[in-house]
Amino acid sequence: MKDSERLTYVPEKSGSNLDELWKNCFEGDGNMQHMTAYEPYPVNSQWELNSFLIHEMGYKTWLIKRKIEGDIIGFAVHGDYFRGLPNNIGFNIGLNYTRNGYARETLASLLEHLKESGYTETFGHCFAANIASVRTMEACGFENMGPTGKVYNGNMELEFRNII
Repeated sequence: MKDSERLTYVPEKSGSNLDELWKNCFEGDGNMQHMTAYEPYPVNSQWELNSFLIHEMGYKTWLIKRKIEGDIIGFAVHGDYFRGLPNNIGFNIGLNYTRNGYARETLASLLEHLKESGYTETFGHCFAANIASVRTMEACGFENMGPTGKVYNGNMELEFRNII
């Protein structure tokens, strides 16, 4: 992915970068609750997160880093990271970095990357209760296709589609 105005997207997952991601976005009760509240399969340990980010099997991940501050604030993903749902996007921004437009900026960069890679459409899934993600995807041109019929821990999943 190409850099955006305020962010750079790091494909390399060094030990220090992964430690920083964990510390900035997952460590502590508030952070962990924020990062796992809307996940069908929540990450429960740093080992689990690192394994997901390093062993890209059918998907690609990027760490999201602010250019000026130089800190890692989350990650983005594209591909078949939920079995049976290829060509999906995802983004996770740490609690201390929300409400700054970073998710929208990341999603716009990811869509541009996919377009340059030859994709003509992509999909996203989130819980109906995850209003921030719903609004971010809609602001980036995703069409809400409605409920998928899947429910995780009482949370109804929605599907979104973007024609790139």
